[in-house]
Formats: sequence, C-alpha cells, structure tokens
Amino acid sequence: MSRFLRAAVDSRLAYALEQAERFEAFHAANARLELKNFIETFTQDDVLARVWAALRSHLTLAPADWQAAVSDLELPPLPASPPAAMAFRFAMFRHAQHEKVDLRHFVSNHFPGEHLNARLMGWKSLIVHPFAADLRLLAERLPRHLPAGDWVDLDPALAACLSEDVAREGFGPRAWTEADDAAYEAARGAAQASAPAPGGVEALDAREGLRALREALEASGLGEALRHDLTLDLDALELELERPIFARERCLARLEAVAASPGLEAAAGGLRRALT
Repeated sequence: MSRFLRAAVDSRLAYALEQAERFEAFHAANARLELKNFIETFTQDDVLARVWAALRSHLTLAPADWQAAVSDLELPPLPASPPAAMAFRFAMFRHAQHEKVDLRHFVSNHFPGEHLNARLMGWKSLIVHPFAADLRLLAERLPRHLPAGDWVDLDPALAACLSEDVAREGFGPRAWTEADDAAYEAARGAAQASAPAPGGVEALDAREGLRALREALEASGLGEALRHDLTLDLDALELELERPIFARERCLARLEAVAASPGLEAAAGGLRRALT
C-alpha cells in the first residue's frame, strides 16, 4: 500500500535528508553504527520504505557481483543509468551492513590514503556522497509528481520521479569530486545568505506563527491519527526554521500541506507572512 498523507510524505523526506547529512559525515570508528541507522531510515518507516522499493525496481547490478569483479588494479564501473546507480549504492550500504564485505579491509586495499579515514573518503566519494546528492534531487522533484489532495499515491510518483528527473539529472556512476564539493558548498552558502537573521523580526514572527498553528491543531477536532501526522510535520517545520541554512521554498511547501487540513488555513496566515 502506497497511499499516504501528503504531509507525512513531506515530513519523512525532510527527515531522510537530515539523516543523509549526518550519514555523510561518518568515519571509521562509527561506520557500522551509521550504516545501520541510515539503512533503518529506509526500511523501518512506511513512507521511506517505498523509496527503497522504487529504487529496487531499477537495480541492475548486485553488490556481490560487483565485488566479485573487483581486481587488484581497478574497481569495476557502476551502472550507467542514474536510477540504477542510485539503487546500487543503497544496495551496497545493505551489503556492507550485513558484513558481506569487510568495509575497512576493502577500503584499505582499494583506495589511496595515509590512514583508514582517508581511504574511507574514497569509498564515500564513490558510494555515499552521490547517493545523498540523488536523494536531495528526489526530495526536491518528487512533489511535482504527487497528485493534488491531502492523500497521495506515492508509488507512481516515485516511479515517475526516478524515471524522469533522476534519469535525466541524477548523479550517475561517477565519483564525487572536488568540483561537486565546491558546487554543493556554494549552494549551501547561497541558501544561508537568503536566510532571515537569527533573532530578527522574521524569526520571532515565525515562532509566533508556528505556536498559533499548534494551538489551532489541538483545537481542530481532527482525528487522532491525522493530528499525530500533522504534529510530526510541524515538528519538522520547526527544525527547518532553526537550521542555519534556511530553505524558504521547502518551508512554504510544508506549510501549505499543513494548511490544507480542515480548520488550519486561517492559523497558517501568520507563519505564511513571516516566510514570505
């Protein structure tokens, strides 16, 4: 079943992006734990599990087969199709988590570097950072494929997003480079420059607007399950407002998803004005 509240989809995608940012920073000492936590993000959540299911339909190369083709001199190429490369990378996370490959031994033998963490950066550049880039693209473009309404059928939207947006603009089989790093940091800097100043009038107004929305939700009379999902969405929105890099359009999209629920449109006005 792939029918979910739109607000829940938005909330879980935002959560996945937060987890991906944390995951990208793992090192040799916590690699196994962070692999486990990141995989569970996509296997123990109903919404995000659909992302892995959609990716699995594009999987053309099993990590075990790729590993078997590794030689002493070179690594075999990843799938040429961006959706297939994205699917392979997540499958490789699972392969490493289940200890089908000793990650420390693998990176020590196939990536250059003076110490284990330096060698691990090579694996992250090939597998981790490109997956995170594709996940950011997926989170940005998926809303365009979702139908109108409070409830959405997620599987067709995911299939369309992977086959169209990711296939056209996804990272593909290559490794992350310094140029990619510079472009990513530039984008983060631009987003940060457009953020409201901490403690400014906009920030104060946003907090008041969020408080009014929470009060309206409590008084709305909506069902318990729906109130729970909307509370999670407001929690995610609050986290977005507190992030040093302020994604205005994403916050507005999340707000409109909440405001579409009965009884919340009027209460959303104050926060909407603060964001615009």
